[in-house]
Amino acid sequence: MHTVLRTPNQALISLTNAEMLVLTDILRHARHHRDLGESEFRLRFGADRESASALHDAMLATPRQQQLETAEVWAEPGSSVMLRAITVHGDPVELSEHEAREFAERLRQAIEASE
Repeated sequence: MHTVLRTPNQALISLTNAEMLVLTDILRHARHHRDLGESEFRLRFGADRESASALHDAMLATPRQQQLETAEVWAEPGSSVMLRAITVHGDPVELSEHEAREFAERLRQAIEASE
């Protein structure tokens, strides 16, 4: 596991499939721990059973996209330019010269669109 970014309220982590399997298995066991009342469940796991179940389901869901990296740029009109560039390992995205020029052009267009 690699913590890519972390704030007091949120974290972006990179997990191997094996690590993901461990976490989903823990959540599955917690979710089906029926001998615990809801307050005991919340005390032990730090969440209610419904939230644990939702997290388990979300972790098992098929990803929207099967890709190893993303490099995106877009504009929030009249506001700001948004940029995301990261790999599934939390590493920077490596671009060829051609790809970097294309990305720079998309960035330029997003800057114009945000004004």
